[in-house]
Amino acid sequence: MKKRTLAVVTGGAGFIGSHKVDLLVEKDFRVHVVDNLIGARLFNLDRHRNNTEVVFEKKDIRENNA
Repeated sequence: MKKRTLAVVTGGAGFIGSHKVDLLVEKDFRVHVVDNLIGARLFNLDRHRNNTEVVFEKKDIRENNA
């Protein structure tokens, strides 16, 4: 079985980002969503709640947490 390609979507819980997630899932990608939820809403990703190929991480990419 071929492993799916992973896509990372920053701001993926926003209006535009969540539509990008939808498109990537349709194209058979695994998707890692990174969003700080300041201008976005987690409910924009509700349709992917039970999809193990879509992972959400609440994080601000501007912060250095190395």
